[in-house]
Amino acid sequence: MKKLLAVITALCIAASFAACSKGGAENTTTTTSADSSGAELTSKDGGDPDSEATTKDQPLASTWDYAYAIETPKVADTSGDWNLLLVNREHALPENYIDSVELVNVCNTDEQLDKRVASHYEDMFNAAAADGLYLTPCSGYRSYELQKRNFQSRIDMYMGQGMTMTYATIEASKVILPPGTSEHNAGLAMDIISVQDSFENTEHFKWLCENAQDYGFILRYPKDKQDVTKIVYEPWHWRYVGVEAAREMKKSGECLEEYLSHH
Repeated sequence: MKKLLAVITALCIAASFAACSKGGAENTTTTTSADSSGAELTSKDGGDPDSEATTKDQPLASTWDYAYAIETPKVADTSGDWNLLLVNREHALPENYIDSVELVNVCNTDEQLDKRVASHYEDMFNAAAADGLYLTPCSGYRSYELQKRNFQSRIDMYMGQGMTMTYATIEASKVILPPGTSEHNAGLAMDIISVQDSFENTEHFKWLCENAQDYGFILRYPKDKQDVTKIVYEPWHWRYVGVEAAREMKKSGECLEEYLSHH
């Protein structure tokens, strides 16, 4: 019976990957094959996942290339709880952050997460599978280099539509986070099944909304918080913050920025 379940799970994952279109979303594009991240991710396995980060005062991952259009972000504060690390348009990862993170594959796929997150994702995957739903990993960790290619591709697309480089960069940043400012670059978030708005109409999304907090995950970019997150609504993007914080945010209706403002 266990072998049969394993075969069924593998088949469901394979089928879901076909639906995992990496187009038009936070850090994904429709104009380049570079966002097929599974084949291009660089594994950085190694290091003690429980070691304390020492990168608080280090510079950004590279010189900020977008100051002509977007304000240079602060260096993200890594001195607090790792699971509550704030990475967004205003807070970029320190240069060597990922060197202190052990990345592992999840659910027998090529997608990776921070090892401290991966087991929780697999627990959630197994719980949903028991209900007949497969939360196929679509896009987890992404390298800085891949993020940069995706972001530039979106800028190029908008410029091809007649926008100036400045305006194209501003517009691109509303859909794709610039390199170093995405939770994917930290291995803390997973895009699930498909990066399409229609995902919100699926039973998988409904299950996540009802249960994800019990495994430590939150809907990171809710529809009613776009003015706070500065990112378009993404029903597919789920971020690990820990069970306690996830349950509190679920109860209060806060997004991560709001939650951290008084914690």
